[in-house]
Amino acid sequence: MQSKNYLEKRSSYITKILLEFAFVISVFSQIEPVMVVTRPLMYASWIFVIAWGFIKNNFNAKISNFAQIFLMSFIAFCSFCLVFGLFDELYFTANYIFVLAVPLLVTLAADMYSNIEECLLNRLAKLYLVSSIIFALWVQIVYFPSYGEWMGAQSYVFGQKNSAGQIWCSAMLIAVLFIKYKNKNQKYMAYAGAFYLFVMTAIVQCRTAILAVAVSMVAYIVSKSKHKIRFVLLLLLSIVLLYVIPFTHEFVEKVLFLSKYAESDSDLNTFSSGRLYYYEIAISKVLSSPFIGVGSYYVDCSYLSVLAESGLIGFFIIENVVIRKFRQCFKLSKEYKLIFFMMFFYMVESLLEGFPPFGPGVSSLMFWFISEILHRRKELGTKISLGQKQIP
Repeated sequence: MQSKNYLEKRSSYITKILLEFAFVISVFSQIEPVMVVTRPLMYASWIFVIAWGFIKNNFNAKISNFAQIFLMSFIAFCSFCLVFGLFDELYFTANYIFVLAVPLLVTLAADMYSNIEECLLNRLAKLYLVSSIIFALWVQIVYFPSYGEWMGAQSYVFGQKNSAGQIWCSAMLIAVLFIKYKNKNQKYMAYAGAFYLFVMTAIVQCRTAILAVAVSMVAYIVSKSKHKIRFVLLLLLSIVLLYVIPFTHEFVEKVLFLSKYAESDSDLNTFSSGRLYYYEIAISKVLSSPFIGVGSYYVDCSYLSVLAESGLIGFFIIENVVIRKFRQCFKLSKEYKLIFFMMFFYMVESLLEGFPPFGPGVSSLMFWFISEILHRRKELGTKISLGQKQIP
């Protein structure tokens, strides 16, 4: 009996270490100086997590219907690219071969560990928050050493701003809507960290992430809140104050590049960072090869990117996964506020960036992991109390 208890404790300890390492190294894989080491470790860690899941479940780990469809879709898309790559090598380097890989690994891992204790899931969420704050601090120290230098910059300084925006906004939402805290001091510290992450999202000028959070908030107020008028008035008051106070007015103008675009007599295309122009080119690519696309291609809209890269065939394969994920999230959002906000966040992100809700890389890690954990637990008839519905 003692031997059995020892083995169970040992197994739980290994699970804890593997998952914690995978979460921390995934966030740190975005830090440039250590990227050459952390990127390979990130992929290896999730493969080890899945392998241990098989071992832990006596090689009989069952995965959800969604995970099975995701796996088959990935295989189908890779096969599609392999076949047409024989005629044009651009299909061999199709973006979505790599973009789909991490969310698939994370989804499979979430299925295998859907029975983990709430305390461990809570700890993983806290680790993700702390790791995100460390990542943000590194970005601030390296790229934005002073407020004056930031104000003087005439273009985007941090190239990975969109990936960072997804990570930081996910961590912010998790801190406010998901994590359970032991005491008020922990809660206030986490909320302060969440506010810092939002400020850093603004400083790196990730306007898409800011817009996505704003849309999520409005969607919540309109569809879920019992005090819609109160929240709308509070939101309008906040906007007015941001523009009335000189310092915040200057800050908002810089974040949104309002003064720069006004001075150059810019049009909507310029304000959208050239998106409208690139959309026209992408549409012409789609029309030139509507069924199989043109191979590796990128534009700041995930749906146009998929259509241009792999045509209607690839679009059906990939968007089938997206639609199923959003449907899954819609059902979960009735119980979990976090999933409601993440769902709308990635709906907006997918319209204005090329890789969401899949990536790039590990930027959407928590969206896939938490939504799949909660979905799997619901399928199995068990619930997690973290972040449950508490509508004010």
